[in-house]
This record gives sequence, C-alpha cells and structure tokens, in this order.
Amino acid sequence: MKHTLALALAFLFASVATAQMTFHFDGFEPTVRPMTDSARLVALPGGTNIASLGALGVSVKVDGVDVPLEDIRPNPATTLVEDGSIETFVYADRAYSFRFTAGDYFTAVVLSDPHIDQDRAGSTASADMVRYVNNIVQLGKQNFSPRFSTMPYGFKVEPDLVLCLGDMDKDSEKTGDAFRAAFQGLNDAHIPFVTIVGNHDLVPDYWEGGDLGVTVSGYSDNQVALRVVTDQLDSARQYGLGEVRFFDDGTGHQQARPFSFDFRGVRFYMGQTYWFQKPYSGRALVSSGALGCATYYAPDGVIADLETFLTDSICNVASVWMQHYPFVATDGGSTTERWWSDWSGEGRFVPIDDETQWPTHTDKKNKLASLIKRTRGAIHFSGHTHQWGDYTYDGVRDLTVPATGTALAGNKACGAYLLLCRAGVGVQEVVRVSLSGNGGTYVDAAPSAPSQTTLERALADFQRRYAPGLADMHADARALLLNAVATAAEAKDGDPAGHAAAATALRNAFTAATAIDAPRAATAPRVWAEAGSIVVAATSAGLHTVHTAEGRTVATLRLAAGETRRVSVAPGLYVVGAQKIVVGND
Repeated sequence: MKHTLALALAFLFASVATAQMTFHFDGFEPTVRPMTDSARLVALPGGTNIASLGALGVSVKVDGVDVPLEDIRPNPATTLVEDGSIETFVYADRAYSFRFTAGDYFTAVVLSDPHIDQDRAGSTASADMVRYVNNIVQLGKQNFSPRFSTMPYGFKVEPDLVLCLGDMDKDSEKTGDAFRAAFQGLNDAHIPFVTIVGNHDLVPDYWEGGDLGVTVSGYSDNQVALRVVTDQLDSARQYGLGEVRFFDDGTGHQQARPFSFDFRGVRFYMGQTYWFQKPYSGRALVSSGALGCATYYAPDGVIADLETFLTDSICNVASVWMQHYPFVATDGGSTTERWWSDWSGEGRFVPIDDETQWPTHTDKKNKLASLIKRTRGAIHFSGHTHQWGDYTYDGVRDLTVPATGTALAGNKACGAYLLLCRAGVGVQEVVRVSLSGNGGTYVDAAPSAPSQTTLERALADFQRRYAPGLADMHADARALLLNAVATAAEAKDGDPAGHAAAATALRNAFTAATAIDAPRAATAPRVWAEAGSIVVAATSAGLHTVHTAEGRTVATLRLAAGETRRVSVAPGLYVVGAQKIVVGND
C-alpha cells in the first residue's frame, strides 16, 4: 500500500501533469532523462547511497521554482528509495514519477580497422561504411533492437558512444576526407564518436622493402591522421565527452599523444597505436635515408606522464582501456613481439637515440598491464588482428574486434562489440554484433565467450603464460606457482569472496615467481617465427625447450652464446621459455 494516494493521483492527473519537477542535491547535479516506462531517470554519481534522499541534501523545484519539501507527498526528505524502483511524488495535485539510481547506464559501440577504400583484405568501401554507420545510428529504433542478457529497468540500447580503434583509411597520401565522410552520420546525429590511430595511420620506421617511413610526405601523413583524431575529439566534446587529457613527454617532439576522457562516470584510456609509440624529430628528405633520417626517442616520458595522472582518486574511477595493438593474438603468422617492437616484416627498425626502461615487448606489456590493473574494473579492447578474440594477459582481459570489412559467419560484416556500461562500475556486459544488415535488419553475430570469474581468468592466465614454460623455469619459482595453482583450484564454487582471495593469492604468486625467475629470464634467447619454423638465437649458453601451447615438447636445444638454431614446426602457437610464438601457414 506504499504511497497509495500518490499512485491514485498519478493516474487521475496523468493527462494534465505538464509541469516539470526536478531534483537537486548538495554538491552535485544528477543526470536526468526519460525512460521507456514514462518515468524520468534521476541518476546520481556511481557508488552514492541513495536510500535516503534527505541525507543527500535533496531540494526540489517545479518549473524552476523551489517548493517546500513538506508540501510534496510523500516528503522526498523522509522517503526511503530503492535503486531502480519507481517513486511517485504529488505536488499541487500533479503526479511525477521517477527512478533513482546510483550510476546511469549507457551503451558504447566498439569497432576497428575500417581501412576505408584501401586495397587490402578486410577493408571497407566508403558506401558500405556509410550504410554501417546508419545502422549504428538506428540502434534501438525499428528492428534494430539488440538486448543484453540483463536489461536494466526501462533501459533501451542506443548508440550513446561510438569508438574506432584505428587503421582508419589508406597507408599514405592521406587527406582523411574519406574517413570523415564515412562517419559523418554519427556527428550529424549528435552521437559522440572517438577514433584513435593504428599502424596503418602513422607511418612505420621502415616500409616493407626498406624505404624509410618518416620522409617529408610521411611526416605530413602522420599530421593528417592525428588531426582527424583531435578534430573528432573536439566534435565529441559537444555531445557529452568531458575531462580530456593528452599524454606526452613534454619535449615538443612529434608524438602520437594518447589520451583519456570521461563519459558518464566511466574513464576511457585511449593508447593510439600503442602506449609505447616512439616520439621522433626530423625526417628523411628521401626514402632511402641518403639525405637524413628521423631521430627516435624512448616513450618513457609519455608513460611517466600517464603515471602522474593515475592518482588514487583517478584510479578509483571505473575504467576502460583501448589501443590498436592487442596483448595476445593468433592471426596467421604475425606476432605481437614485432608489433610492440616497431619492426617491419623484415625485422627493420630505427633504434632510439636514448635509453628506455622497457626495451622488450614483454617489458612494455607487463608495464601497461600493471598500470591497467591499478584502475577500477578495468578491461582492455584492441583491433589490428581483424578477428574476434578474448584473451587474458597478466590478469588483464583483452578483447579484439574484427575489421569492419571482414566477412563473418553468414556473410555478414561490420563486427562490433556493444558494451553495457554503468557509471561507477564500468563495463557490465559485452555482446558481439554485426552491423551490416540491410533495410533495418539487426543481426546478432556469434555470442561472446562466457564471462569468467576473477579466479578463472587468473587460472587461464597461468595456463597461457606460465604452464608451457614450467620446464625451463627456476625450480623455486616453479614450485611456488604449482602450489599456488593447487590452492586456488580448491576455492569453492559459489563463493565470490573465496574466488577473489584465491585470485589475489595466485597473482601474488605470479609476481613472486617472476622475481625469482628473473636472473634466468634475463638470459632468455631471442625467438621469432619464419615460414614453417621457429628460430632461436641464444644470448648465453644454455638449454632451450620449444613447447606446443598444450605443453608438448617439440625440441630441446643446447646452444652456445650467440648460436642460432631453426626448428621446423607445423602452424600453431608455441612457447620457448616464457615467450609465445605464432607460426602461420606461410
């Protein structure tokens, strides 16, 4: 019988309640928007205890004029509310219905690698991308009505935020015009759209064949690509994007300037191609390098700027991390080592002119993972591989999204992730979709992998990162890991607290074992894949074992310092020590 009189009056006066009642609170203003059930949502900051509005210093206005709380039935200051429940208030014989919640929900669309009008596999023609963008705009309208497994009260999936993870268009001779035109529909619909650059947007150290990337024209191409990013950020700021922060080393060198922004109580970290992109100065006058070459520098200043930003208060904000390069990938022969080391396919790169704390791809990944794990509820998204993927690296979940032009099951395209996000919480659910349907047809793509518990992810990380290399590991480190895994495996089902504690203990064991194993790891060989084989180059004398991903020994090599050995293998994922190598069919 709660608020019986108020509910009766709500029906009686529904047709005449044209006045506007608004709620205000000490220290903040809530987000207010209409819901599909005719109530108005009043979203308070995530984590707010909303049980007592009076304790939050509530005040009420009707048509912009303050009204005494005691004249409203029931009195908002003494009303106990539940998160998401409808509360109806009556003032001057008019009824107003509201839902109060701590943290508003929103939908983000994540896509990648459109390669607009580029002549390569997975590229998307301008006309097709315009159609896909229109389908994004139509989300939640007509037949475009995707659903999450748990739909919040009165919530409708709409394109609140759209993100593109790089490789926007052609490699060189850029204008950015084709990309801008293809996505203009989002700006026209006032939907905030954010893009970052990928490896096809910024020129490499070396092109395949040996030509230098940062020539006069390459320098110009980089400026065009980065201008597309900043121009689109400026546009998105008009539609709800806030608190944008760029990161650089403060030197004035040319650099990608990764950035972060807030959207509805969730902080997004956008790493461009990857957070460790090298700043540079100068340029080559000709591609052969006969007349100069760009000077490259360590990205340490950029990472230091990011660390300065990651204060305790910022880290307590729900977060989503994105960059073009993934942590882990099996994409038919390429390796993340090459991508994270700025190597061309032929192994060429321009060395930095100074020193870095993170010289290897593993150093860089571990550093980024440690920063990501400092932030609340973090999850990572990436592109580049043109494939769906769901991986865990050092406790960080990394989901890869296919290129918009990649053919999916049923001859569909424009695979994307839909994210159900909530202020103060972050990403609550991830759904895979195809956005290429014609005539307003919305099509679900293959469902995403079932979500994992924290403990399941930690155990999966052990299987991928440590288990195949146990034979090569220091005995004390190996024993520590195996004991931690055995203890974690005993955590009881249905015990979230026990799972979390076991996952924490397991990750602590990872850290301790890595420290114990560090002297051995420092002498790890350099390993890379070539056609149908793995090449192992020893940095010091010792025994090196090649395993399959399942742990089967393929070869045991006793090498002298500086010795190189080639092992013929079938296509697949292999492990040498703690290094993963993908061998493709070519």
